[in-house]
Amino acid sequence: MSTPTVTTMSPPDDSDDDDNTGSRSSRRRENDLKKNHTHNSKDPFSTKITDCRIPKSLEKPPKLQTYDGTGDPDEHVEHIDTILDYHGGRGGVRCKLFVQTLKGSAMTWLKSLPDKSVRSWTYLYTQFFSHLITCKLQPKTVASLGGIVQGKDETLRDYIERFTREAVKVKGADEKLKCFIFKKGLRAGVMFKQKLGLKEPKNMSELLIRAQPYINYEEKLIVKVQESRFELGF
Repeated sequence: MSTPTVTTMSPPDDSDDDDNTGSRSSRRRENDLKKNHTHNSKDPFSTKITDCRIPKSLEKPPKLQTYDGTGDPDEHVEHIDTILDYHGGRGGVRCKLFVQTLKGSAMTWLKSLPDKSVRSWTYLYTQFFSHLITCKLQPKTVASLGGIVQGKDETLRDYIERFTREAVKVKGADEKLKCFIFKKGLRAGVMFKQKLGLKEPKNMSELLIRAQPYINYEEKLIVKVQESRFELGF
């Protein structure tokens, strides 16, 4: 039986790919979102996220619970993830729909983010947790991070999301220590683990930015493998 051939690719530099299809009404919704984001002449989202189109499947978005900054941020993000995973909302689309659930102090926090600083969903929810983690009743310890390791078939994106959700709950932990534990938990042979060994990140924010091209590369590689298997009848 023939082995599927995978074309070698170089990691790209951009963030999550988004669905570029949309209807006229979805474009109107996007324009409304842009107006909300730029009301104070400052937009925390990158141009790519601001300009991405809401897919037709989310033309009428699902009902999402709101968050005012006083509840459990972990529970809120899990709710958003579950609903949007079902409807196929990813990347910039997820960022734009997530914003619609914020109000009160949570919306004030969003508006305080640096201009164009949010380039991916991973970065947005990590910053969200970092700021609002005081709402969490039972903070984690550094020791709890040591038990988080990348699974055999777990993607880099999924591992990062799982690790950062726990890491931001740890109060007072050294950022370099978090990065060290993260790297230690990466599966052997992962390209990003080798890259981190060459230059240690100063903090988790830097680590996330450096990880994005490898996340995109891995996901595109997975798609190519699946396409090759389909062509060969696997």
